[in-house]
Amino acid sequence: MLNCFVGLALEGKDLTIFGEGEQRRNVLYVDDCVDAILQVAASDATLGQAIFAVGDEECSIAEFARRLVSILGKGTVKHVPWPDDWVSMDVGDVSFTNERIRSLIGWRPRTSLEDGIRKTWEFYLSRLEKYLK
Repeated sequence: MLNCFVGLALEGKDLTIFGEGEQRRNVLYVDDCVDAILQVAASDATLGQAIFAVGDEECSIAEFARRLVSILGKGTVKHVPWPDDWVSMDVGDVSFTNERIRSLIGWRPRTSLEDGIRKTWEFYLSRLEKYLK
C-alpha cells in the first residue's frame, strides 16, 4: 500500500486511507535493505537465523501519507470508511524489530523516513514519464 501512495502522490491524486489509518508499519529505504542483504550474506553469524531488516521508526499509514504529501507537496490524504467486505482483511499493525540483525552483525538503517521519501521522489522525478504512462 505504501508504495502505491508514492505513485498516487507523484500524480497529485488522493491517497485513500480506509478508516483512521492507525495501522503501524516499519518502513525501510531500498538502499538500507540492499545493505542489510549484503551484510547478512557475508556473515557466518547469520547462518540459519530468521532476520528482519526494518526501519527504526514506526509510523501509522496515515502519518506516512501525511509526511509523503508534505514532502512532495503533491497529493492529498483522504480518509474513507472501510468497505464492509474489506474490514476482515485489515491486518492491523505490522511491526517488527531489527534487534537480531543488530546484535548479530551490527547492521542498522542509515536512512530516515523523511530522507527515504525525498530520495524516492528524486529518483522518480527524473523518470516520471516512464512511470506515469
